[in-house]
Amino acid sequence: FFGNTLIFVVAGAVIGYKFPSVPMKDFLHLPVMYVTCTLIRMFVVSMTFILFRYCGIKLEKKDQVITIFAGLRGAVGLSLAMMVFGDPRICQPIREIVIFQTAGIVVLTVCINSLIMPKLVSLLGLDSIAPSKELIYNQAMISLLKAGRSQEGFLRSDHLFDGVSWETSRKYYFQVDLCKLELERESLLQKN
Repeated sequence: FFGNTLIFVVAGAVIGYKFPSVPMKDFLHLPVMYVTCTLIRMFVVSMTFILFRYCGIKLEKKDQVITIFAGLRGAVGLSLAMMVFGDPRICQPIREIVIFQTAGIVVLTVCINSLIMPKLVSLLGLDSIAPSKELIYNQAMISLLKAGRSQEGFLRSDHLFDGVSWETSRKYYFQVDLCKLELERESLLQKN
């Protein structure tokens, strides 16, 4: 976390220092670079999914779409761009273009992809839980609740815990509405 934050702070300082000298044409190239990076990522992800399919691993198209748009270009790209920027063997205009374009891609990725992802996840139906998974989850919660209540019964019978306010203590450990879970489990069982 610290290293990641440090890279972004240093890159921001470098770009802020050099920002006034960036020509307008570089600003116009930035959206083209963003789209190009996304298309390249789409090609690489598609080839990877084809390779997985060839190896017998079946992956869904939904996963492929999310993988294409979920990738951030961040700390690694910025650190490499800062290495280029700090290398005196490379001419000054090239160094400035590399750091500006890289930082611009990072900013566009964060801004655009963060707005697209929630809608994309919802559109692909990845924000809903399958009934079978919900049933398994509910059964696990019921088991945990019953085990917790059973353990509480053992503790209540021990004289060391006579002074415990059990109503207060229940606020500090896992609480589930058992009746609600039982009803949900029955309705899911009837659907299946």
